[in-house]
Amino acid sequence: GVALGYRRLTGAPAADARRDIAGLRPVVVGANDGLVANLAVVMGVAGANPEPGIIVLAGIAGLIAGAFSRGVGEYVSVQSQRELLDYQIAFQRKQLREAPDQERAILGQIYRERGFSDEEAARFVDAVFQEPDHAVRQLIFEEVGLDARTIGSPMAAALGSFVAFTAGAFIPLLPYLLASGSAAFIGSLAGSLVALALLGVGIASLTRRPAWYGALRQVLLGGLAAGRRVQAGHRVDSRRWRGGCQSIPARGRPPSAGRTHRPPAGGDRGRVDGSGLVRRRRGLHRQRQPGAEPGEGDEEDEGHREGAGGVLDDAEHERRE
Repeated sequence: GVALGYRRLTGAPAADARRDIAGLRPVVVGANDGLVANLAVVMGVAGANPEPGIIVLAGIAGLIAGAFSRGVGEYVSVQSQRELLDYQIAFQRKQLREAPDQERAILGQIYRERGFSDEEAARFVDAVFQEPDHAVRQLIFEEVGLDARTIGSPMAAALGSFVAFTAGAFIPLLPYLLASGSAAFIGSLAGSLVALALLGVGIASLTRRPAWYGALRQVLLGGLAAGRRVQAGHRVDSRRWRGGCQSIPARGRPPSAGRTHRPPAGGDRGRVDGSGLVRRRRGLHRQRQPGAEPGEGDEEDEGHREGAGGVLDDAEHERRE
């Protein structure tokens, strides 16, 4: 197999590297979600071969809904972490006031489990507890895993995710705003895959992975999502909403062209007999000839009358397969 090695670090990380990562995460995730989600939406709808305006409408709806959902979700996620951190700070301060020896023993046990000797762990705990606020932050980090430097701002995370999702989701939609048909389909797919590759290269540069690995991973995952949606769209196009639903007209083809329509449910089909009467099989409605006297249960049906000869029920023309 091919070994995927990490690139050698060229320098020490900056002091605010954790804050940078906290702000960068929602942007990267938002851009990736926008590309993959809206590419899948556009390709899935395009696979059903509708009018170009339907594809644009679906893409815009996916962009708006996804951007707001992503922004709100990121805000709630980060704000929840902030609220949990605030609770833990208040709780640990209370614990330090009421049971400091217990907290010292907990922190010492944590470092002994990591390989420190008893003497080394005791020295480390003494140094930490010299400053109460530092002890509180260290206890929260070691026991809960929360760190204010990696949480970031809820509003900044929401705004960054919203903008990144919008930018990513606009890429598969743009070709359908400029063209239609096969050109727009190919442009949307190709442009989205190139954008996914560039995003993968950017992620790989942050994680010190090979650029080709990051690009290939993003392209394969995004292409798989788009391919599955195109298959789903083709299935919808081929079935044409069977089971009595009105079919969706394909581009450039009327609903009745080259196709036999199904009669209404229950076999309720009109027929013409020699006397010129149009009757339904169930005998619910009959149409009288001009001049004929009403009687024997015949009922006038103005909706199905066209001259003396009568016509087939218009439902038969609309839905016969």
